Amino acid sequence: MEKLMELISKISEVIWGLPMMLLLLGGGLFLTFRLGFFQFKYFPHIIKQTFGKILSKPDSGEGTLTPFQAATSALASTVGAANIIGVPVAIAFGGPGAIFWMWLVSLIGMASKYSEVVLGVKYREKNKKGEWVGGPMYYIEKGLGWKPVALFFAFALMLEIVASTMVQSNSLSTTIKGAFNIPPEVTGLIVMFLVGIIVYG
Repeated sequence: MEKLMELISKISEVIWGLPMMLLLLGGGLFLTFRLGFFQFKYFPHIIKQTFGKILSKPDSGEGTLTPFQAATSALASTVGAANIIGVPVAIAFGGPGAIFWMWLVSLIGMASKYSEVVLGVKYREKNKKGEWVGGPMYYIEKGLGWKPVALFFAFALMLEIVASTMVQSNSLSTTIKGAFNIPPEVTGLIVMFLVGIIVYG
């Protein structure tokens, strides 16, 4: 088990080092240029169409979300453990200058996020229940024709959700124990109950 942990640690160091930085920043810059700097040119329009209309009523239609539902869904799928835990750690280690670089990288990353959403909508489909389904595994398979990669991505995503949920629950329970002295087991049960309500509608 110890050797496995060492191997995972070494792989993680390689992946989350220079290669990942070049891939994320390089990809974001490429898409920013390719899309004509849309996130800068249309920034006021983007804010007006999202947060500016957050309390307005949607147009009626099948599968229509309210602007509030769309905004909260987008935030829920974007903000994860890295944002909740990583940002304070980055500020603690890098100082106030870290905020500037995070904002700059996030502006570049808008092109990547926009591309993901467009591809997700373009290649989505209805399942047997008549519900819309989509995401990277769908546009990898249908857009690129790489079914084995799409299957691997879907499997890896299932594994990632387990680890991500554990990290977030652990951070929450540790913080609550330190602030209010509530046992982590109690916090875990409450979180499990709340997530269950959301998952099962």
